[in-house]
Amino acid sequence: MPTSSSKNRYVVPKMTFRTRTDPTRNVDRFYVVDITPTLFGEWALVREWGRRGSAGTMRLSSYARRDDAQIAERGTIKRRLQRGYTARHACLSTD
Repeated sequence: MPTSSSKNRYVVPKMTFRTRTDPTRNVDRFYVVDITPTLFGEWALVREWGRRGSAGTMRLSSYARRDDAQIAERGTIKRRLQRGYTARHACLSTD
């Protein structure tokens, strides 16, 4: 039977939000990276990108282990930073 300890409480992970803006080149883009559990016991790396104000494009990559998804997430974030995106963090709260 579940207890009310903090170990068993579901914690909403942080979602990483990146932007790249260059008015001289008419660049105003966003990139969102998130890891979320799937209904099948796997982990999904969710990536969404596009021009700010538009719907954007979304891709899901499934991983059997959360560690593998986190490695892929770090690689994605590193590539976005190398391409000039600035780091911004959005955190969802359950409080």
